[in-house]
Amino acid sequence: MANQIPANFEKLFQTQVPLYCPIEDNEGNLYVVSTNGETYLVNDGQVSTAFQTGGQPTALVFDNEGSAFIADMGYQAVLSKTTVDDKIEIAPVIKDFDGQPLKGPNSMIFSQSNNTLFFTDSGPMGETTLDNPKGSVFAIDLNVSMLKPVLVEKLAHPSGIAISPAENVLYVAETY
Repeated sequence: MANQIPANFEKLFQTQVPLYCPIEDNEGNLYVVSTNGETYLVNDGQVSTAFQTGGQPTALVFDNEGSAFIADMGYQAVLSKTTVDDKIEIAPVIKDFDGQPLKGPNSMIFSQSNNTLFFTDSGPMGETTLDNPKGSVFAIDLNVSMLKPVLVEKLAHPSGIAISPAENVLYVAETY
């Protein structure tokens, strides 16, 4: 049996909506997304709306320059958030592959060493299943803004993604 290490947990805040993907930006600010369309900034236990997509975000990552990318089921797209003249702009980065719309990006991870954004595309629960696996994993090479297929329509419901510390192994959680 493994040694158990006592954990020290602290509740920072609570909301009425489900929260996903806690992540820090390059400056150490904590963000979380919710499928109500909002991205929240958590600061000293206080929660404020940082921005809204108007869709159903499920994941958020920041690249080396601090740009934000959002996996959004509602828009069936990977979105980017930029600020121009103190105005927040949300725009689609990727909405389709080979002319076919994405099912709904679910989770994302950023590879710092090669400036690549990996994401799972599974859509809502039940859209892709064990009997009809249509889930995919894609990579966006941010150096050249190119979408690259990693595994196309072979997974039942990919819903989590991680990369090894050496960034040479990609892990994908298969919900089904």
